[in-house]
Amino acid sequence: MNTLWSSWAKQAVADGVDILSLSLGPNSPPGGSISTFLNILDVALLNTVKANVLVVQAAGNGGPYDQTVTSFSPWIITVGAGVDDRSYPNTLTLGNMTVLPGTLLAPPTKGPFLYNLISANDATQGPGNPLYTPSDCQLASLFNKLLVQGKLMICTYSFNFIFGGASMQQVVSTLEALGAAGLVMVVESDVAGSQFDPVPFTMPGIVLLDYYSRLTTRDANGIAVQFGAQAKIGGGQIANYSGQAQQVALFSSRGPDIKDFNFNQADILKPNVLAPGYLIWGAWTPIGIDNPNYIGQRWAMISGTSMATPHVAGLAALLKEKYPLWSPAALASAMVTTADVQDSRGVPLQAQEVSAGSTPLLQNATPFDMGGGALNVNAALNPGIIFDAGEADYVAFLCTAEGATPQQVFASTGGVCPTVPGRPVDLNMPSITLASLNGTQVLSRTVTNIASNVERYTITWTSPADVAVTITPVTFTIGSSGQLQSQQITFTLQATGASTLSSFGHVTFAGDLGHQIHIPISITNKSLK
Repeated sequence: MNTLWSSWAKQAVADGVDILSLSLGPNSPPGGSISTFLNILDVALLNTVKANVLVVQAAGNGGPYDQTVTSFSPWIITVGAGVDDRSYPNTLTLGNMTVLPGTLLAPPTKGPFLYNLISANDATQGPGNPLYTPSDCQLASLFNKLLVQGKLMICTYSFNFIFGGASMQQVVSTLEALGAAGLVMVVESDVAGSQFDPVPFTMPGIVLLDYYSRLTTRDANGIAVQFGAQAKIGGGQIANYSGQAQQVALFSSRGPDIKDFNFNQADILKPNVLAPGYLIWGAWTPIGIDNPNYIGQRWAMISGTSMATPHVAGLAALLKEKYPLWSPAALASAMVTTADVQDSRGVPLQAQEVSAGSTPLLQNATPFDMGGGALNVNAALNPGIIFDAGEADYVAFLCTAEGATPQQVFASTGGVCPTVPGRPVDLNMPSITLASLNGTQVLSRTVTNIASNVERYTITWTSPADVAVTITPVTFTIGSSGQLQSQQITFTLQATGASTLSSFGHVTFAGDLGHQIHIPISITNKSLK
């Protein structure tokens, strides 16, 4: 057991931490027949949870594609990334007085006048470089300085900036060496744009190339000989707030959760909650080399589920201060069950999806996109009731994993499997996920009162498509702090021709003293056979 408990997890426990924020995860599910829940990282984190430490883990940046979450287990709260309403807008004013919106933390061009535009591809000289295309603007030696000097240079933000080692910092160095007046960055695709971190300069739309081409004169060989396109860059260093609700970021990894290397679906919901993860300011070490844009910097603005995770860890710390005796599961429950699934107008939260253009498509977000919803700090601090679980519950869950033996579970956790085997769906999670529904399935959930007053709750629900849901009891009164109340929940597939598409619903617990929580329902494979 100790060999599977990573040294950093042991050290966190030894240091007395209450919340462990993790921006790491596997690149893929564990190979062979091992369950995702028994991989070495998740077992180490379970042993950390046994020491009463809540683990908050980033979902991964593999979205918007299904089954890309790389945080698998129910003892971890998994965080997706949202795009909130803060932006740093900038503008590019063209010679025809068209104003194009863009973004970047950049000062304006000097003076009120316009500057000639030049495409990186039209400014090249000498031999190329196999590592970089000219449009990446990574090497000053590729360009004719006399052509570029004093102009705004058009470069392209391509996948080389994400996977190939190109950096915005090097673009700046290149243009400074060439004496350029500024940079216009064109985004290659909406997928690349979703992972663009706004270090200085602007990022207008691809329509810039049409304007540039029309006003650039070329000789018979296609070489540019006169540059007539002009523009000036506005300032982009002031934050703007639109008041728009969070959207699930295009890059944020999506469920459903998987239980093995073959991508068979699990009866566990992932991600669990959504938090802001786009254009987030954070401290940065000057000696860090994992992001070339910020080498030597002390602050950075970047995007990813790794930037969303600390928001959840911070709220968890506030909860732990208010409720010091709460278990990790109770802390997670308070955040997941009070999260927002609608904006202030009652419109469902949206998830960004791939489009053919430069702007992502928007669709209603599902639990596989956002878990319980977008983090709501004030509501989480006063949930009224919570769903709790502990070490014995997680061990029992592990014992249901396909291929797991009692000996393997004991060696990994020190826990003993129950005499009567259970089901994965029996774990008291603040969500209900059925990887398959064949006919009828019955399960239960138990809430714990954490309020000091007696409160009467009424349960309502929205059934997933093709499925009938019944819950008993539909009302209950819960009294002193710590009192438990269980509900039996029955799912029945309704039609022989039921859709094989995943369907979703939710259960709401509304108290007469104002407390209200909800849990999401997700059902994937449906069959009457």
